[in-house]
Amino acid sequence: MSEAWGDVVARAAGLSTRLVGGDTLRTLARTPDLPSLWSSLERLAPEYLPAAERRAPSPPLLERAARRVMGARLAVLARWCGGRVTRIAPVYEAEDHRSIRAALRGAAAGAPPDERRAGLIATPSLPEAALDELTQQPTTAAVAALLAAWGHPFASAILEEAAREQPDLYTLEGRLDLRFTRRAEAVAYYAGAPFKDWVRVTLLAQGAWTAALAEDPAAALAPLALEMPATPLGALLARGGVPAADALDRATIETHLAVQRAHARRDPIGLGPVLYFVARLRAEVRDLTRIAWGIALGMPAPALAAGVVAP
Repeated sequence: MSEAWGDVVARAAGLSTRLVGGDTLRTLARTPDLPSLWSSLERLAPEYLPAAERRAPSPPLLERAARRVMGARLAVLARWCGGRVTRIAPVYEAEDHRSIRAALRGAAAGAPPDERRAGLIATPSLPEAALDELTQQPTTAAVAALLAAWGHPFASAILEEAAREQPDLYTLEGRLDLRFTRRAEAVAYYAGAPFKDWVRVTLLAQGAWTAALAEDPAAALAPLALEMPATPLGALLARGGVPAADALDRATIETHLAVQRAHARRDPIGLGPVLYFVARLRAEVRDLTRIAWGIALGMPAPALAAGVVAP
């Protein structure tokens, strides 16, 4: 049996009672319009609609609220871990990795800041205000320079390439990936099975994201498809072709849920239940955001409900 995390497990269990849950999310997916969704959320999950923001309902408004809720809950979890938070640091650094990747891609493509900011979660090292500033930078060089000014541990990995006159996005992401990978593997080396598996799934998904930028994506994805074949993520990659971003995100979350649920059952006071809560939280934020946008775009309710991944 792994090191006991019983106190953190108990607190994560308390936070879990505030999750909306898959059944309720599927019900919300069948609401006819955004005002009805807002009304239901005010009853079922008022935390997602703070009083100061009960304006005209819109998907971006709910997305911002959902991001803040997840960031706040992850911050609470970090406080409960105390000094042990270093043993799950890659959980937070994975969000930073996602945010920096979005900032780099957005700057390279000249995408609007709101588009770059979509779906990004605040962490202790990149809080809300920092993410807002990071996703407004006009160039990859500016993104890297800002991270360096803040002393972020990923900055030095991308500074040189980002500052080139014509930086290569594939190289940039490769260096970012490598820095995250080395830091995550260093923590996982001394960790138990739940965290080793969490890192394994995260790095596999990361590799698939970056492979899509390669000159030959199919060749880059081929070896990844051989890993974890009995999981939703492995099955998606084994189909061949470059998976859509939403499909990749869904398969990653489903794999985290399945793997950590199994660990939680085997060791109820180990790290598995804590990581299972984190996966459920990520699933809920993804589902709520997707439901809001789907209703706004007129997607069929059965399709929206079927797309819910939260347990």
